[in-house]
Amino acid sequence: MSPRYLFLLFGIMLSVVNATKAQTPSWSQFLNSPGPSSIRHDDIYFTDPTNGWASQNNWIYRTTNGGMSWTTNLTSGGTHFRSIAFATPQVGFAGNLGQGSYDGGTTDTNVLYRSYDGGITWANVPGFAEAGMKGLCSIFVLDSQHIYGGGRVRGPAFFIKSTDGGTNWTMVNLTAQNVMNGIMDVYFKDPTNGWAVGMDTHSFSSPPYYGRIARTTDGGATWTPVVTTTIANCYFWKMSWPATNIGYVALQQNGSSSTIVFYKTTDGGNNWVSNGIPLSSVGAASFYLQGLGFVNTNEGWMGGSSVAPYSTSFLHTTDGGATWQAAGYSNTFFINRIRFLSPTLGFASGGNLHIYSIPPAITNQPQSQTVLGGTNITLSVGTVGTSPLKYQWLKNGTNNPGATTATLALNNLTRVDAGTYSVVITNAVAGLQSSNAVVHVLVPERLGEPVLLPGGEVSLQFADADGGALLTTNDLATFEVQVSTNLVQWSVITNALTLTNGTVVLRDIITSVPSRYYRVLEH
Repeated sequence: MSPRYLFLLFGIMLSVVNATKAQTPSWSQFLNSPGPSSIRHDDIYFTDPTNGWASQNNWIYRTTNGGMSWTTNLTSGGTHFRSIAFATPQVGFAGNLGQGSYDGGTTDTNVLYRSYDGGITWANVPGFAEAGMKGLCSIFVLDSQHIYGGGRVRGPAFFIKSTDGGTNWTMVNLTAQNVMNGIMDVYFKDPTNGWAVGMDTHSFSSPPYYGRIARTTDGGATWTPVVTTTIANCYFWKMSWPATNIGYVALQQNGSSSTIVFYKTTDGGNNWVSNGIPLSSVGAASFYLQGLGFVNTNEGWMGGSSVAPYSTSFLHTTDGGATWQAAGYSNTFFINRIRFLSPTLGFASGGNLHIYSIPPAITNQPQSQTVLGGTNITLSVGTVGTSPLKYQWLKNGTNNPGATTATLALNNLTRVDAGTYSVVITNAVAGLQSSNAVVHVLVPERLGEPVLLPGGEVSLQFADADGGALLTTNDLATFEVQVSTNLVQWSVITNALTLTNGTVVLRDIITSVPSRYYRVLEH
């Protein structure tokens, strides 16, 4: 009987890359915003995209991964942490509201706390309470050496500054100077020129009182009032300066009003113009303005309300405040502070913590590949989104340990490495999963000796030559057996393969021809 032959042929599949358009920045709540949402987070501060801190009543929180997770670094009963800022990722400051203001639960009389280890431990900075200062509502970092602060809401008004990175401090009593009786925010454009906003010299407990903006041109030694509102029972709350010549200030009105009011300067703070937003124009029945922030000279947001629906608790402008639109979502109540690190990265504190960022998006999907055993391949995903981005590769729906970068190297492939791969990409606000990349590994087969069975049937066994894996029933579907009597014309034999102990058995029951040739293709 003529010998019969087995041939294995291989093919390569091409893959197609799908692309997803990059997204523009938008606001969203941190996926893991710390603390209760019923208590306002007063402040949030990031020195860079990964290192950040937030204050909420008795608590100080810290993140080292861009807000993906937060730890509670300090819990201090009786302290109300109203402000927080860091001069460097290691050196930071937190201000206490102090006794006798709006939080009756505050019993701590210390004013300023300092950390030298990134917010892990904190210690009181003495001297402020002893000089009559009651609380600190705002901390502004100009650079690693120049730090400024002001407080407090409902008085008295003290300004503080350090020019050596927070080691030593000086104080100015603006209440004693008859300039202001409450400071809610401070801003300096350079070491000599700055502004403080809050309340005029009247007492909160004996209304009426009025909002006031004061300016210094000598580094805070002396101050001059530049704006006093005509609206009674209000004070300025937060500032935002998207450029050195353009600034915005929110006015908190403690009486009833049909208009939201903010002030704007376009000449570097020499002149300020009051701007009114009718409540009806934004679809709100009421609005309690506190936080305000601009990412550039024209685009900004304001918040603070907790009585309006979510949709109207956060307002957005793209024309420098000329018009505003509702932009709220769950949970944009109590927005108190808005800060920006860059045109595509910002942060806000309120009922929860929020981030202005580019959500993760996939620009290039991982590609399916069919390859020969023993080769090396790399799966990769192209992404955009605000850093840090976290990657986790999966194989057949299960996490692949240690596979946590944008690329996945698979070396010296065997059939064991074949499967369906995908990757999950997350940042602080969202997560998404790539499409599947199917890796098909074609392995040369080791052929056994053909066996001539009784009646002329032929049986032949084969398995992976590399010994990397036992074949399975799933693998049977990838093989196709073809037969020919002349090595030119080939036809497919169906139902010719079975599996025994990880080895494929080819059995041909046709015995009516003198010779037949076989080949097996793997797809």
